[in-house]
Amino acid sequence: MPDYTYESQFSEQRVMGIDEVGYGAWAGPVGVGAVYLDIASLDPEDLAHIDDSKKLSSKKRAQVARFLQSKEGVSIFSYIHLISSQQIDHLGIKQATLMGMTQAIQGLMDKYPSMAWGGVLVDGLSAPKSLLPVQCIVKGDQKSLSIAAASILVKEARDELMRGLSEKYPMYGWDSNVGYGTKDHRMGIQEYGCCSYHRFSYKPLQTYKPMDTKEVG
Repeated sequence: MPDYTYESQFSEQRVMGIDEVGYGAWAGPVGVGAVYLDIASLDPEDLAHIDDSKKLSSKKRAQVARFLQSKEGVSIFSYIHLISSQQIDHLGIKQATLMGMTQAIQGLMDKYPSMAWGGVLVDGLSAPKSLLPVQCIVKGDQKSLSIAAASILVKEARDELMRGLSEKYPMYGWDSNVGYGTKDHRMGIQEYGCCSYHRFSYKPLQTYKPMDTKEVG
């Protein structure tokens, strides 16, 4: 289970956790979440529910996300940044994600400018550009509460977006696969082609062009 060991190294300064979701999806944005937890003001029983978003059921993840959102600006401080499929195609997925992390860091700092920001914990091996010290943690969403909280909030935000887009593009099954390359998604592409939310720089989609959106009912 994640804990606050990494965050405690920053003493009294505020440290945020960063995580991304949607890196391997064929469609939709990559999302980056930035979260700071005021650990002293949170109930340990509530913290015990925060875990790597991939380890939580969809129902449990939604419940934890609602709790985190209910504490926004009081004991939990968060910012979500979405990187569009067009940006991904233009920059490449790695650089687009790093750019998104930089923007999420700055977004949280700008949202709460009075806080004494001291550092950033990032899930993975690649460090984004930041004026703050950055520490990369392999499997950080399993080790750091801040990163785990970020993974939950950004996962819920991106999934909600993809479910909403599925109402316009039901042929891709985004209500369940949220843009990943599942069988129903592939079948939808084969029958209808791609739309502007697809990532055409990804090898499975490079032979397709966006459909005429007027053809979508």
